[in-house]
Amino acid sequence: MIKDSGPKVSAAGTSSTGALAVTFLVGIDASVVAGLAGSLSPDVLPLAVVLSSVSAFRGLVLDLVIGAVSGRDTGSTLHGLVGLVGWFCGSLLAAVVTVWD
Repeated sequence: MIKDSGPKVSAAGTSSTGALAVTFLVGIDASVVAGLAGSLSPDVLPLAVVLSSVSAFRGLVLDLVIGAVSGRDTGSTLHGLVGLVGWFCGSLLAAVVTVWD
């Protein structure tokens, strides 16, 4: 008989590697928020946005939608696009490796 170890929050929480990845992403998002508050230089902020998939998507939305409406160019479209495509390809590669293992 299989014993149930209780409810799982997510698949990422069941392994130390997944927990490390979640911690990394939360840390990157927190650094982006801190950077928006002024603790990061404006030159480093677009690169910090690329490191997290959520922030890369958020950067694209800010640049393409809000930047277009306000008439200001934030200049992070390429950074956000590269980050989002990189996260997509990395996730797809991780899924393929997991399935074939």
